[in-house]
Amino acid sequence: MNFNKLLLFIPLLVFFCMVEAQQLPADLSKVKASQLTDSQLSQLLQRAKANGQTKEDIIEDLKQRGLPESELILLSERANKLIGYEEVEPEGDRLSAPAPSKGNRISMAKMPEMTPVSSKVPRVFGAELFMGASPLFTPNLSIATPANYTLGPGDELLLEVYGANVFNQKLLVSREGYINVKYVGLIAVNGLTIQDLVQRVKTKLSTFIPALSSGASRLQLSLTSIRSITITVVGAVKKPGTLTIPSLATLFNALYATGGPLENGSLRNIELIRGNKKILVADLYDFLMKGDQSANVFLQDNDLIRVPFAQLQVQLSGLINREGIFEAKPAEHLSDLFMFAGGFKPLAYQGRVTGTRGGVLKKEVIDVALADFDRFLLRHGDSLHVDSLVEKYSNRVIIRGAVYKPGVYSWTPGQQLTDLIEKAAGLKADAYLGRANILRTNENLFKENLSINLQQLINGKISFQLQNEDSITIFSAYELKDKQTVSILGAIRNPGQFSFSDSLTLQQLILMAGGFTEKAIPTGIEIGRNRTDDSLFNNGEARVDLIKLAIKSDLDKVGADVYLRPDDIVSIKSDPNKIPQSKVSLIGKVLYPGTYVLESREDRLSGIIKRAGGLLSQADINGVKVIRRSLSQDTTVIKKTLEKQVKNKFDTAGTTSKDDELIVTEVAVDLKAILSEPGSDKDIVLEDGDEILIPQIKNVVSVTGEVFKPVALQFRPGASFRYYVSSAGGFASKAKRNKSFVVYSNGRSRRTISPLGLLKFYPRLTPGSTIVVPQKPERQSKFDAAKAGILVSAFSAIATTIAILKGL
Repeated sequence: MNFNKLLLFIPLLVFFCMVEAQQLPADLSKVKASQLTDSQLSQLLQRAKANGQTKEDIIEDLKQRGLPESELILLSERANKLIGYEEVEPEGDRLSAPAPSKGNRISMAKMPEMTPVSSKVPRVFGAELFMGASPLFTPNLSIATPANYTLGPGDELLLEVYGANVFNQKLLVSREGYINVKYVGLIAVNGLTIQDLVQRVKTKLSTFIPALSSGASRLQLSLTSIRSITITVVGAVKKPGTLTIPSLATLFNALYATGGPLENGSLRNIELIRGNKKILVADLYDFLMKGDQSANVFLQDNDLIRVPFAQLQVQLSGLINREGIFEAKPAEHLSDLFMFAGGFKPLAYQGRVTGTRGGVLKKEVIDVALADFDRFLLRHGDSLHVDSLVEKYSNRVIIRGAVYKPGVYSWTPGQQLTDLIEKAAGLKADAYLGRANILRTNENLFKENLSINLQQLINGKISFQLQNEDSITIFSAYELKDKQTVSILGAIRNPGQFSFSDSLTLQQLILMAGGFTEKAIPTGIEIGRNRTDDSLFNNGEARVDLIKLAIKSDLDKVGADVYLRPDDIVSIKSDPNKIPQSKVSLIGKVLYPGTYVLESREDRLSGIIKRAGGLLSQADINGVKVIRRSLSQDTTVIKKTLEKQVKNKFDTAGTTSKDDELIVTEVAVDLKAILSEPGSDKDIVLEDGDEILIPQIKNVVSVTGEVFKPVALQFRPGASFRYYVSSAGGFASKAKRNKSFVVYSNGRSRRTISPLGLLKFYPRLTPGSTIVVPQKPERQSKFDAAKAGILVSAFSAIATTIAILKGL
């Protein structure tokens, strides 16, 4: 196995553990991973944190000592399990950040990133600060050295002098808090800031380098490596304990490293204790609401951060911009919490909020009016909800119908209906002026219908004052009338119904329908018109007048144009000589199969077979049949066809659309008789679309249905019905023998004849026949109590009637 690939899945801490390999024998070729217990591995892990060896050094040392790769893999798996257990410490356990190496110094570019403990979406306002790796809450070690940074043992500085004199020197702050400056010697720096130290070094070094005083040379002091400090976090945080963090870390960094306060921990009273004195009380709401970072101070060694439990938390829900649990101080009120929540949403009801709170024994309901938001005393655990506005308008009127801009408009007291019509851009030309309807909703929610004369309103003779929630309907005069139509059928491109309008002429209707088809006879047009005279009441009188007229195919007038009336039906006749050609298909064993055009309406089957060159020798003359597709003669289908005729899907020329329902019929043919007497009544007359099927001889007989073994058998001339059934294993127990029948190859069938049920005469068989043996119907063995009851009642009624008659 490639050693470099092995490194991809061995965690960094495993290499720290392997540092202790220096205490093992020089030859590790026979070392077993099982010889190291879990407790020993944990101790090695803890010791490795304080060692400064690099990962590359450890790898090289292990390779030189000959540790087998197989044992290294086993040891790494054990370390993975141990590390995985330690990473899921229960809440409240001690949390320790990785300790820095090389004399407690941390490189400005290699500080390990601190991560939060949980990734759940918090309910507490402000807890989201500790959910992600925000730059504000992780130490930024690549920034310039802050001027107020306090120096301490372990810090490493770079002193640079440039200008007339040039030199640089690395300075390490000793444990006693001194640095050793060239020419000057020891300088005490413990507790000084960078800014203070620059001034002190410049003062002392000017004695030896006068150019620093005159400005010919300049001095610069920067921080190259920082020390680590140890702080303690206690209280209501997710990971309390002692932390080892870089000296550039701030209060917010430390809180982030512990995972932040618990759900019931305080975000507003975080105490920073230094030297047993409380030097700061941090309120994170100042940062959340104002961006104030004054509480985000740098920490010092041995600082103590205490996070108490929240004393006053209130939950807000409903139509506010930010739902959650908010912490309040004793002097704050409900209005302050709404500010923390980002205020109300647009449709929130702000007049009152309701909620619950815990009482002595039971819960209590609380409701707070708007006027009390600034003085309502909150209690820990209160839960308040902001509801929505009611679904009712205080200034709404609605106008519908024949206006140009129907819709919802605002209402003001004293508003007139004419004002609303003007807002709606006025009445349409088809507005019915006789009457307008107003639906009014009274204060008790009862509705009433009012009506006014719109013509008088427009003329100023009357006025109408609107109320809130009035709904006005302006009717259309066109919609109040029946929709009048005319129809055109027959040899026209788009037959059907068309809307009637005044002065509609026949030529206009024909153009609206797309014009004549090629089969149309313009000289034979009929218009059916309803009669309206008194003769309609006389029996036998015609109820429709037929108007016959003729026009030219180019729609030039022949005399005066005809004006149509509502409900007129125009019929365009078709030329019978312009019917489409009819054709049939011939498939199977003939010399020339294919499609043939019928010469006349009397073309017969024998003639088509003759035109096809006659039958081939292998043709089954007994199996010929004709497949015919025709319109269904069922009355329901005919009714649908008539409806489609009105809807432009069937014309009088006899053509059908793809939506018309066709039935497929197999016409059994006795071709032997037809060919013996061509042109006789036996010779079938063909129709357009017929398919003639002439199959090949099938010299078999099939047996199916209620037999033991359905089978196809070789045809034997003279063999009986029973021979073929016996060859199929005989009749099954459920076979209905006297109902057996034979289906011949041309589609015909014959059943078994059984006079008086004594003798059975089975059909004769031919090549290609199929014997079908049906199943006996199942008998109902269950007792039908309902039918028995009806019979008993009937017999009782008959007996009673007889007794009464005898008594008479």
